[in-house]
Amino acid sequence: MKKLLIAAIFMVIALTTGCQKAEKPAEEKTTIKIGTTATVVEEVEAAKNGLKEMGYDMEIVMFDDPISLNVGLLEGEIDVNFLQHRPYLENFNKEKNADLYMMEDLVHAPVFALFSEKHTSVEEIPDDAKIAVSTDPSNQSRALFMLQELGLIKLSEGIEAPTIYDVSENSKNIEFVEVDLMQLTTVLPDVDASCMAASLMIAAGKDAKSAIATSGTDDLEKFGAALTVRQEDKDAEWAKALNKAFHTDEMRESILKIFDGAFVPMF
Repeated sequence: MKKLLIAAIFMVIALTTGCQKAEKPAEEKTTIKIGTTATVVEEVEAAKNGLKEMGYDMEIVMFDDPISLNVGLLEGEIDVNFLQHRPYLENFNKEKNADLYMMEDLVHAPVFALFSEKHTSVEEIPDDAKIAVSTDPSNQSRALFMLQELGLIKLSEGIEAPTIYDVSENSKNIEFVEVDLMQLTTVLPDVDASCMAASLMIAAGKDAKSAIATSGTDDLEKFGAALTVRQEDKDAEWAKALNKAFHTDEMRESILKIFDGAFVPMF
């Protein structure tokens, strides 16, 4: 009986060990597939030469929006993506029960602004105006904080990520038009103003300097963009090399030249 008991214990140990999930090691590669959108593709291309000098090639895969960009990363269609800020990724991870990892080193921060094809100043915005804001929580909150800074609304206190339902004072009776992030430029003819990152104007072939107001600089750190990878790849040598290629003097100059002030380098 004693021998049988010992054998049974060893069998349990063996089965338990066999069922444990082995941690997947980071895969090394020589060609890095990076996903992005039209908004920042020129910036991504600018990192190619620096990456090549470190022995890696870059393959750019285009996506239409940040959601599909993150899904593509989760499903292994790409190795890394570049577009979003941390609040957007945190919200995506929460909603999709995902654990995508954003690198700590910020590359740039998008200037957030109020654009209008009908008015030339905030003071011109009339009562009952229609103002477009993004449907995604992080960018909607940023828009509302900006509108509060501009004196157009007041928000309930103590809410970290307010939505349009947290507007406590709306003296102009503004109507908030919620649209997809990538549609904020297309609705400009139909609304009085639209709240968005200036980079979206560039991607739409519009003048990013035509903003009638911009948000303060306090939120640049919070909304800075960085490279995003899967958890198992965050310490991979190729990921470190790519991150280095995005943080060179040449890249800083490229950001300033390509975006003409719509992005602020964060290194």
